[in-house]
Amino acid sequence: MKKTIYFFCFVALAHNLLPASSYSLDTVFLQKVKTEEQSAYSDICSGKGQDGLKRLVYLFREMPAEDVQCADIMISPVQLFIFGMEQYMGGNFGIIEFERGIGNNRIENFGKYPTDELISSLVLLNEKDVMKYAGYVKLYGLTKSDHRGVQFIASAICMLGMPREYFKEDPLQFCMNTLKMAKSYKDLVIVRQMSLLPIMEYINKQYLKDIEKQKYFFERVVEVLPIYGANVLTGIETEISSLGCMLGKISELEQDRLEIETGIQKLARGIVEEQDKVCQYGQIVILSQLSKRLKRNEVVRDSLEELIKRTDATDAAYIRAKLVLGEYLQKTHEAKQMQELSRNILGWGVLPGVVDINLYNEQARILETIGKYFTKYGWYTEAEEVYGGLTEKYPGSRVGKSASYWAKRIKQSPIDASLEMITVEIDGSRLSGELDKVTAYYQDIAEHTPNADLRAKMEAQQRQPSKKLEYNQQVNEMK
Repeated sequence: MKKTIYFFCFVALAHNLLPASSYSLDTVFLQKVKTEEQSAYSDICSGKGQDGLKRLVYLFREMPAEDVQCADIMISPVQLFIFGMEQYMGGNFGIIEFERGIGNNRIENFGKYPTDELISSLVLLNEKDVMKYAGYVKLYGLTKSDHRGVQFIASAICMLGMPREYFKEDPLQFCMNTLKMAKSYKDLVIVRQMSLLPIMEYINKQYLKDIEKQKYFFERVVEVLPIYGANVLTGIETEISSLGCMLGKISELEQDRLEIETGIQKLARGIVEEQDKVCQYGQIVILSQLSKRLKRNEVVRDSLEELIKRTDATDAAYIRAKLVLGEYLQKTHEAKQMQELSRNILGWGVLPGVVDINLYNEQARILETIGKYFTKYGWYTEAEEVYGGLTEKYPGSRVGKSASYWAKRIKQSPIDASLEMITVEIDGSRLSGELDKVTAYYQDIAEHTPNADLRAKMEAQQRQPSKKLEYNQQVNEMK
């Protein structure tokens, strides 16, 4: 999953979170977006990725040039395009091939529309080095596009993801200018989410790095934020409701001077009651980052489950809470709950865009990690179910092919499948001499596997952590 695309997804917003009364968008176009997005999703998830991508390119061309509000409803299809491109085209899908047409499924007059240029830049951002730089150069140029929708989306992507050295001006000044432009559309979800970026960036990159040195939760966050660059928010926090909500929540938690874990618990409880949906989602993102440092915290789990119960199943907060819960259950080794959750996640259809990630990518990633968990810990029936679901849901895709491999590997030799996956995960630490880490890894599997043979293997490896795991390689027809 590409880092560039992750950053881009900070601006991706769920159009189902925006009250209908805020839109003056053409209802005919809005309905077409929903219809074409559903059709493209069906194509992409039935092995016809090229058909789905082509359908989306033609949909983007119909995006109104003068209506910036279209950015709210078009981000979700853009994310679906990114997911389809990554899953079905991989690293061999270059810009030259794309501009010539998707395989034999030719796109007519590609490059003749402003939205085609936006798509080309996204294709380039999915590549490496010089090509990625070229993608940012193209994207930066689109921030001056006459097409208002393209201009707005391109500005947001640059603000959220472009490396600082690529800017032709001071990055903070660019950020400030973008937010000033966006302030005129303060009721749009995309603007309310963009305004949270400096806070999210600081917490993710700076605060979490130093959290172990701090006694109190959110210690000095409000004080340090302006230094980090959140000074660009000065003067608009009272105009953009979600920004004011988030700053108020952080300030309150800081002033409470709570111990770290107690502060996380209070944040978790408050998310359930939060009325501002954009602010609520932003807090879920923060909680997901903070909770990764906790091995077990029942309050976090209880709050996620309560939020799930009280939120509509199509809401982004519901979906994100389920995905965070999926990671939590792996840490607490709750296999049966994971199996039930994976069945639910496999049944999802078209997903909304959200603030921090591409939910299509994250859905596939969480299902892959659950499958890996089951394989690694010896829950073979459960693993086969997840891998079978992934193969059926994404036929011919990157994730589908990987799932098919592991399903066949388990059928061939379950224990060898476990040992192979364990080797992939831990052998780097063994080779670098981190033997305490390796021993703890083996011990954890031994304590939580239901399989006696795998347990015996792990107990033996604990006594010789420097020894390479031995297992039978896959048969030729699986390669």
